[in-house]
Amino acid sequence: KNVVEVAPLAFMRGRTLNTSFIILDEAQNTTPEQMKMFLTRIGFGSKAVVTGDVTQVDVDTGRSGLLGLEPILGGIDG
Repeated sequence: KNVVEVAPLAFMRGRTLNTSFIILDEAQNTTPEQMKMFLTRIGFGSKAVVTGDVTQVDVDTGRSGLLGLEPILGGIDG
């Protein structure tokens, strides 16, 4: 089905998004826990795009989920 859904991260807990195209915008303002929760929602047949600007972090810089993502996913093509 062709559905566009806009949902805050707080509503993602407990969901698995199969065969979906998922965009996480403003990811620099996620915590590492929120980033992990987002990444573990990606199901079979799904693709995800994570966008953000590490120079515009509104949370404690040491707690930005986006900053911790590159060492984990840096070697993945896409």
